[in-house]
Amino acid sequence: MLTFIKHFVCFILAVVLQTTVASWIGISGQEPDFILIFIVVMALSRGPVAGMLWGFFAGFSADVFSSVDWLGAQTIAFTCVGFAVGQLEERFLRLNLVTKVTLLGLAFMLNDVIFYCIVGIEQEKVLTLTEQVLTQPGQIVSKTLVQNNAVSVTLFAFAKGEEIGTHDSTGDAMVTVLEGIGKFTIDGKEYLCKAGECIVMPAKKPHSVYAEEDFKMILTVVFPLENK
Repeated sequence: MLTFIKHFVCFILAVVLQTTVASWIGISGQEPDFILIFIVVMALSRGPVAGMLWGFFAGFSADVFSSVDWLGAQTIAFTCVGFAVGQLEERFLRLNLVTKVTLLGLAFMLNDVIFYCIVGIEQEKVLTLTEQVLTQPGQIVSKTLVQNNAVSVTLFAFAKGEEIGTHDSTGDAMVTVLEGIGKFTIDGKEYLCKAGECIVMPAKKPHSVYAEEDFKMILTVVFPLENK
């Protein structure tokens, strides 16, 4: 019981630090997550079950007491991170300090991946779109921001030489290039667009996309009312 009380006090301290100090020491808009640090410490010191339980409690508290559109997203993310980090510590008991710090960084990444896979994009927060997707060699990376019967908004990061083959869409599609240069072929005619430029690909007209170099774009597709 005494151990639980100590851990609960540490959790409260993490919450206080997160709500008071974090915004002061953030760098380039990135704030440390003291609550996630607490979960990782618990997982490393007490194992996967404790990490999972504290992750669930912390995530549930964040979901309930914060303004969120996806209730449960932070609960799932924190629970998964706590369990995963605890599993690593259980399997590799002699993790040194450098490895544990690296593991903390990976925990932050895992939390973000799980959270944004659930919610798409964080709301009521200023974001740099080009930082939401990273270019990977030989790949096309995408991230759905909005998806419903009326509209679809997706971020793409193309590695040089990658392409999306010829296809069409039931809705008008507008592309805005965020970085680099992309080649768009619409109904057989080619167009080059660089950062800051946009082009509309009309509904039901065949089109394709090719990466002249590494580039990022945001695609907005507006679907006709009859498809609702």
